[in-house]
Amino acid sequence: MSSTSSRLAEIVDQTAAIAAGIAGVSAVWGVGSGLVSDPLRPGLMIEPAQASPVGEMVHVSDLPDTGRIDYAAMTGVVEVTWVIPMRLFLPRNDLANFRRRSAPMYAAYISAFAAHQSLGGLARNLGQLTFATLSNDDWAWIEMKLTVVERLNLATGA
Repeated sequence: MSSTSSRLAEIVDQTAAIAAGIAGVSAVWGVGSGLVSDPLRPGLMIEPAQASPVGEMVHVSDLPDTGRIDYAAMTGVVEVTWVIPMRLFLPRNDLANFRRRSAPMYAAYISAFAAHQSLGGLARNLGQLTFATLSNDDWAWIEMKLTVVERLNLATGA
């Protein structure tokens, strides 16, 4: 799908909405575009993420770490490749429990995003989905990076 301006905020919130469909995810947060419904809170929209997680099995989608712009010469078409960070938080107090509970989430995220390759028509396609496990004194989380390609048609018709 092609648009005349970036729909980045909606793309980020759509990744949160997709994560909401994964069994075990208790809440989702994004950037709060006001354009994407929150499947876990019927009648409400995806809200902006808090500064820190608010509970276990909470998914947070955030603004991109990086982006790349590829221009199609003379056509006015631009493809923007965004790398969207996502996190799924679990308590850190029991690392064995964290490992047990997080292990099935890898396959669940892969399946969920494979089933939504265009993010509801917002993206041309999805690329890589990478995983890492990180922690601080209070929380452990699965850190994910989803590569999303958005196509923009910037031709002015001049």
